[in-house]
Amino acid sequence: CTSVGMTTHDSLIDSGLLSKNQTIIDTIYTPLKTKLILDGESIDASTMTGLDMFIYQGLASQDLWFGEAISDKVNVNNLKRYIESNLC
Repeated sequence: CTSVGMTTHDSLIDSGLLSKNQTIIDTIYTPLKTKLILDGESIDASTMTGLDMFIYQGLASQDLWFGEAISDKVNVNNLKRYIESNLC
């Protein structure tokens, strides 16, 4: 989904404000690579997509709900690859 008046090619952040010394984080997970993430990658900044945030928030919630470190039992890289190939 996109905000009213915005497309997936738009960003609220002016790319001129970005530098390769920053970590660029976006909370949007569809599309996986938003303009903000693409802008960050184009200048070799470290990036984190909304999918990363989605996964880690879910794992943290599981840890809280079950009162144990469920997240320690999950291979995050495998989970991310599965979601990317099946849902994104």
